Amino acid sequence: MGQWQTITATTSFLVWRETLKEDRTLFAGRVFKDTDKLGPNDPILNNQAEEWSGSATLTSDGEVRLFYTNRHPWIAESGFFGKQTLTTAQINVSAPDANTLKVDGVEDFKSIFDGDGKFYQTVEQAFGGGDYSDNHTLRDPHYVEENGRKYLVFEANTGSDTGYQGEESFFNKAYYGGSNVFFEAEKKKLLQSPDKKFMSIANGALGIIELNDDYTLKSVMKPLLASNTVTDEIERANVFELNGKWYLFTSSRGSKMFIDGIDKEDIYMLGYVSDSLTGPYKPLNGTGLVLHQDLNPYDITWNYAHFATPQVEGNSYFSDHHSTFAPSFLLNIKGSKTAVVKDSILEQGQLTIN
Repeated sequence: MGQWQTITATTSFLVWRETLKEDRTLFAGRVFKDTDKLGPNDPILNNQAEEWSGSATLTSDGEVRLFYTNRHPWIAESGFFGKQTLTTAQINVSAPDANTLKVDGVEDFKSIFDGDGKFYQTVEQAFGGGDYSDNHTLRDPHYVEENGRKYLVFEANTGSDTGYQGEESFFNKAYYGGSNVFFEAEKKKLLQSPDKKFMSIANGALGIIELNDDYTLKSVMKPLLASNTVTDEIERANVFELNGKWYLFTSSRGSKMFIDGIDKEDIYMLGYVSDSLTGPYKPLNGTGLVLHQDLNPYDITWNYAHFATPQVEGNSYFSDHHSTFAPSFLLNIKGSKTAVVKDSILEQGQLTIN
């Protein structure tokens, strides 16, 4: 048998099978039929407009379990504000013969989490007052297990009890770092900035929830990271254990940041390290910067976002969004330091080395 993998293409999930003995992949089409969302008695699912990014795992009983982001439409006059909800389903697949891959349907299709308001901002908190200038996120669920327990790490925004947005953010020294002199100078600069309003509502976070064995919500946990006054978007959460440490990676864009000297050409992969899955996390390389790209977004070599994966046999990742494979290369990770291996660009689509 080959290896199952899922990808996001446009706004629908597709499933592929990569053959391990042959240089080819088999395409099975969309995971969900348009009517699948109407099957469960789930009012959030019933109003789904798009399928956004997520992750998948092969369970111990041999089933494919998908986690993704259900996004509602944006129809403000009808009370729809593009709500994002972490969602799951079991994907039933079969290979009738060596040349055929078939999606036999889905089951256990359900919503998991759409924010609680306290740890993670809800769409109603962001837009319910009629001001649509905020950038609300609750997406990119990344599935991970530790000691038999199930978790989702995801992109979000801080809630009312975990450093909420607002002008009081400017007076919280924890969001600045550095000395008191630095804090006072930067605070004065931010309070006088023409982007002051957007800085005040910037409250991106990487969140974590624990799941029950049936993939329903078990508990809401405090954010692993937050980016108050900097950006609302720290995306594509990815976390894994390596050599006794937990490494957390995220992608972000200068076009969504409010920092001097950064513009829309700046693309980042940021990384953090901890002794445990739940933190506390410290920035890799002292600053968190692992990779940086500074290209015109219309350049053919421009790419977003980055994905880090440990070198484990059988581990692969494929992405397609009306583009070719982005470059893959080797990254050395040692404790709290990383370095790109010189001249380590891999073949197109290659993820592992011998």
